[in-house]
Amino acid sequence: MQLNLNRKRIFDYATTFGVEFFVMIISVLLFKVIRLRFEEMGFSEYTVSKRFVGIIQPLLILGFGISLPKYLAIETDVIRKKQLHYTVQFFFVVVFLIAFIICFILKSQISKLVYGSNAEFKLMLAIVFYYLSLAIHTSVYNFFRGNGNYNLSALMQLINLGLLPIIICFITTSVSNYFIYLTIASLIFSSLVQFWVIGFEKMNITYSIKILKEMLNYGYKRMPGDVIFGLFTTIPVFIASNYISLIEAGKIAFCMSLLNIVIAVLSPINIILLPESAKIIQKKDFVLLKSISNKMVLMSLLVGLVSLLFILIGGKFILIFFGVDDVLNSTIYLNIIFISVFGYSIYSVLRSIIDAYYSNAKNGNNVLLAFGIFLGIFAIIYYFNFHSMVVLLSSFSFAMNVLGFITFFEVK
Repeated sequence: MQLNLNRKRIFDYATTFGVEFFVMIISVLLFKVIRLRFEEMGFSEYTVSKRFVGIIQPLLILGFGISLPKYLAIETDVIRKKQLHYTVQFFFVVVFLIAFIICFILKSQISKLVYGSNAEFKLMLAIVFYYLSLAIHTSVYNFFRGNGNYNLSALMQLINLGLLPIIICFITTSVSNYFIYLTIASLIFSSLVQFWVIGFEKMNITYSIKILKEMLNYGYKRMPGDVIFGLFTTIPVFIASNYISLIEAGKIAFCMSLLNIVIAVLSPINIILLPESAKIIQKKDFVLLKSISNKMVLMSLLVGLVSLLFILIGGKFILIFFGVDDVLNSTIYLNIIFISVFGYSIYSVLRSIIDAYYSNAKNGNNVLLAFGIFLGIFAIIYYFNFHSMVVLLSSFSFAMNVLGFITFFEVK
């Protein structure tokens, strides 16, 4: 068996790659606009907030970003597909309300942990509110993705993650207001698309409870791994915000964001590969799956090599362009962080195959092992008083490359 690359499929893939690339470009430009609009402190608030989102999103979405497209891909009944979608969306709203209440009660403590100051609680609550729009976007986007409608899923990405963020940036005066306005605009767009294209379907309580249990059983096992992976790229930022300054944390967060933007180039593969892998595994065509995985690894290594060379040569100029202060130290941070690009990219493209094959959280276990290596190396070095951001970031890069190797070995 081979993938049937007819005109429609090629067009769908091209659209997905094109939109994801456009969103990546917008994400890069947004850092420059944020720096010009909100100056140095606002830039640091924004970059640290993005890392905070990287933790709370997988924590509160509970693995549905993986389980929803997989279950939709194998479900054949149209009405049940819609019921599945609305069940997940209702669950997201309930989780958001619980999370917002908890964060409001502990606003000073969480603000201090994230931003190094308990005075940033308004921004912290705005980020939790922003999660709601991401959750609704996730359910609508993955409904289209799970049904193989990659043009509509690309449209969701284009508007919610591409155009709206850059437009909202020009009509707000603070970072906290930026996230609030962006949330409102995104919710309006996602709701309009949902009711216009998907249509409304009344939930069947019996079916909803049954399918929710199944999806939670599949997805929640993956949630700890996703959260820990978020901590991977966020712990250095939190340490900097609490022990150095929010400005320094912003520099590191920006370097991490550049790494994530490069990995986003590979995200269309992950988007398509999960439902495709689920279908291939269902047909037990493991020869095709092995061929696909080998090609993905080679492409990941090529992307990693090109991006690392680009950063080593032009990283300094990128930092200057975005107005990052203390370019010398920031360039060192950026170079060390990008050494991890090989392992990160391999993990990013192969994780879908592992998620599609195993019902248990193999990826989560691998992330936990690599994260333990990260903390263990840093703790040992820190014990001997070699504590610096360079040491911390070097530990991060080594452990991330270990994760890539473990992921490759798991697929093999």
